[in-house]
Amino acid sequence: MALGSLAGTSNITSNWRQRKPNQQPAVPFAKIREGDVIWAGHFAPLLDQSVTVGDPNRAESTLGALSTKSRPMIVLRTYKEHLVALPLLTWSGRSLAAAKAANLHSEYAGMKWHRDIQHKNEAPHAPIEVDFRVKTTSLVHLVAPYTVLSTQSISR
Repeated sequence: MALGSLAGTSNITSNWRQRKPNQQPAVPFAKIREGDVIWAGHFAPLLDQSVTVGDPNRAESTLGALSTKSRPMIVLRTYKEHLVALPLLTWSGRSLAAAKAANLHSEYAGMKWHRDIQHKNEAPHAPIEVDFRVKTTSLVHLVAPYTVLSTQSISR
């Protein structure tokens, strides 16, 4: 999949990673296409126990603490009422080796700006090339597809 060149991605600027997603206008769900990089709410079990109760990126549930944050994602497939996307991660700039055990590295693919000839790929798969700048530690979690509902606020 050539990301950044599909329908709708021309609206993604080269500094999309630095933008505040809550300050961007919502994108109508019908305008989102496969291959778009979007920002949407992401909810997952909280693995980082340093995130304390009361932190805006933490929520409590009957099943335990959750990580709740707006995260960039690559849209894989769109449906009438939801889409499926892969989350993009950077672990606050830490490397894959620092963030995850070696036996989990195969679950990730790196991302690189297509003009970055110095890119050091930490993941075991070839990096996904995009036509916009990304942090050098940007990774796609290949085995963690995420469902975003059409009623959620989505921005680019």
